[in-house]
Amino acid sequence: MMRKWIVLLLLMVGLITLAACGENEDKNSQKEEVEALKQLTAELHVPETVNVDEEVEISTTVLYGDDKVTDADEVVYELWEDGKKDASYKLESTNNEDGTYSLKTSFDKDGVFTVQVHVTAKDQHTMPSSNITVGEGASHDANADHGSTNEFSLHFMEPKDVKAGAETELMSHVQMHSEPLENAEVRYEIILDGNTDWVDAKMTDNAGEYTGMYTFEEAGTYHVNVHVKDDADLHEHQEYEVVVK
Repeated sequence: MMRKWIVLLLLMVGLITLAACGENEDKNSQKEEVEALKQLTAELHVPETVNVDEEVEISTTVLYGDDKVTDADEVVYELWEDGKKDASYKLESTNNEDGTYSLKTSFDKDGVFTVQVHVTAKDQHTMPSSNITVGEGASHDANADHGSTNEFSLHFMEPKDVKAGAETELMSHVQMHSEPLENAEVRYEIILDGNTDWVDAKMTDNAGEYTGMYTFEEAGTYHVNVHVKDDADLHEHQEYEVVVK
């Protein structure tokens, strides 16, 4: 009789343990599903107008779902005069540790400038942009340059601490009209001392994100051209440097 009670007790303990494990698995699964649904967003705050040489504060609030992100991997501002994307320049932000990332800058001439913020966090990337009018704004001739240069955006995630002989991931984020560009043809042209290799990139599960793997065989400073094409006659390319040790 005692043996039967022991067996029943062990069975009950086993069932309770299995039920608890199942419940924990369900909770973990639900948590993973919730995390998978969260999206990285960035609210860019830029004044509409500013005077020439006036110091202006630009800030971005970074959110993951409804949660503020205080430890973003990268928040970099890119600025350029309208119609002159090729002459853009980048500025690092200050992490205010409250979910906002800011910088103070000024503009030394009249014109319309684009401010774009590149945000990487939680394995996602976003890069909203906004315009700011400086002084008297753009002249009529400058306005004539408005067009596709402001519609296309490319951000190359420059790899850090690249070692010769080690396989390295090359990653770019591409947008058109402030939306991720999907199903584009993205290729990396890799140049060192006149020798050129090509890597075809594939879009990941994140829309507008394209990656490819490459092994830099020797140390040096490589030029990496990112080429982007689509079915709508888009053909853009931008050049970057990758230092390999």
